Amino acid sequence: MKDITGTQGIQSPGEKDVHPRLSRRAIVGFVVTTVLSASLLLLLFARLISASQSVGDSGASPIVGHAAPDFTITLLNAQTGQKLHLADLKGRPVVLNFWASWCIPCTDEAPILEAGSQKYAAQGVVFVGIAYEDVASDSAQFLQQHNITYLVGPDKSGAIAISYGVPSVPETVFINRQGIVVDKLGGALSQNMLDQRVAKILA
Repeated sequence: MKDITGTQGIQSPGEKDVHPRLSRRAIVGFVVTTVLSASLLLLLFARLISASQSVGDSGASPIVGHAAPDFTITLLNAQTGQKLHLADLKGRPVVLNFWASWCIPCTDEAPILEAGSQKYAAQGVVFVGIAYEDVASDSAQFLQQHNITYLVGPDKSGAIAISYGVPSVPETVFINRQGIVVDKLGGALSQNMLDQRVAKILA
């Protein structure tokens, strides 16, 4: 007969509890393990962020310490068809900036670069801009809007950016009088950053 007394499922004194309660020590151990795991994950994340931010440092780029790859560009803000060969600038320090009209940080650093080109002209420093993955008409409009007077031309095939290891913009390369890359910086320039790095290529 079926048990209709309502006692079905009641644990008898001899039966073991199949769902024992966790002891306080076990709970504390679980909490401590969870906190330690979370701390380790946060530390790992912080290190990854730090590593990604250091990519723009000079030591992170294999091109630093080597001869700057030569290139030829057709200038956007000069006489029609006028070209610039980097090799022709050997003997003069060069600030080579990769930018684009659609790049917001490029807009922020534009007046700094233009002012720098005027400031260091007397010391023989040449500023050169390379338009990266940009529409020619947009580039020309950008140059007019920000009154850029230093030499600028497009990287039509993307070969220049590849040769300098430029994955995105803005990025600036600093080349000394001997044509050697002394420094390479990813991200928008501040006035202090520019002055410090120009001092290196003037040394």
